[in-house]
Amino acid sequence: MEDRKIWVYDIEQFKNFHCSTWLNIDTQETKVFIISIFQNDYKEYRDFCYSGIKGIGFNNLSYDYPLLDYLFTIIGNSPLGKIDEYLYLESQRLVNSETPKFNRIKNPIFDQIDVFALSHFDNKNRRVSLKQLEIVLELENVEDIPYKYDEEILLLEQQEKILSYNYNDVYATYQYFLKIIHKIRLRQSIKNNTNLDCINWSDSKIGEQLFLLEYCKTTGENPYEVSKLRTHRDSVKISDILYPLTFKLPHLQNLYNTLKSLVIYNDAKDNENIEHKLAYKVIINDLELDIKKGGIHGSLKGIFKENKNHCIIDIDVASLYPNLYIFLKAVPEHLNIEAFLKTAIGLVKWRTDNKALIKSDKEAKSISDTYKLALNSVYGKFKDKYSWLYDIGCTFKVTINGQLFLLKLLELISEIEDCQIIQAN
Repeated sequence: MEDRKIWVYDIEQFKNFHCSTWLNIDTQETKVFIISIFQNDYKEYRDFCYSGIKGIGFNNLSYDYPLLDYLFTIIGNSPLGKIDEYLYLESQRLVNSETPKFNRIKNPIFDQIDVFALSHFDNKNRRVSLKQLEIVLELENVEDIPYKYDEEILLLEQQEKILSYNYNDVYATYQYFLKIIHKIRLRQSIKNNTNLDCINWSDSKIGEQLFLLEYCKTTGENPYEVSKLRTHRDSVKISDILYPLTFKLPHLQNLYNTLKSLVIYNDAKDNENIEHKLAYKVIINDLELDIKKGGIHGSLKGIFKENKNHCIIDIDVASLYPNLYIFLKAVPEHLNIEAFLKTAIGLVKWRTDNKALIKSDKEAKSISDTYKLALNSVYGKFKDKYSWLYDIGCTFKVTINGQLFLLKLLELISEIEDCQIIQAN
């Protein structure tokens, strides 16, 4: 098997002990480097890291690699006893940083793949530790750190326990890497086709940037200039964004009228009340539905099985959010409506027209997955004040009308004779 010099790695840094373990994804070879009172592998360590390798880690962009970079480019010539002292202080600074992304090094010694970052685990709402991941992966061995990081490591027995723990983290990272290797291959394909340095980007960031490139191809604008645009709103009148609908059931029509009277204010104080303003319960043919900002949820209690007289039919609204913002023309006010819709419709059409090819051709599958990321990212970015797609009016236009469309669909289904709705989500 070809050795591509791709290594999964992890670092442990104690007050007077530094170690890193490396696992080659092709040959399964392992390497261990130690800087401590027991041994000093600095020269071999440095030579290895400068030998043209690539590194895969878990949060390595914000912790492991910056620590390595600090070792090799700043303190490498220090006396042995001082190296670990300096490394420990830098390690604590990195760990306690309130802005971990600022720890990242722009031009690393060797290429980095961070499975933590590309999985968007660096988002505070999605944050997952390696230990939590080990449990989800159902790994046989889930270890906790054997000593506190501020302890001094003075015995070989302590070193061996730390090395065992270090290897376990590397193995867990490798197992997760295997689970998401398709995501990395997709990012490599996107990078080759667009020159976007997106290997460590989350799905939503890739999608946002791809949509920006496609939009600017249509308008002829500079992507950098467009990326600075935003629409800031103090409030959103729901009556201005509601699609005209009529319900037969009186309580659903009352809900529509109530929503029509609402005004949503874009400030921190009112944001706490949005959940309550947009939270309702309705009943359609005995099915109680919770309607909240995030969608519609409801399920009848019981066990339901098909029989000679009844079958269970599952209806899925395909590509719900892309189809909603296209149909509703939910386009940020600072953008060109025609160009935005042409971009979105073009991506949808390509995926629809090439369904058969996508199933049989790897390149077509990669393009389709790329376009899917672009289409799916748009809705979420409407509410991201750091995005060029920011316009909360679009968020509520898509969310509220989407809920009402689903309610209308449920109302229509409820009129079918001998049809019972058992679940809606």
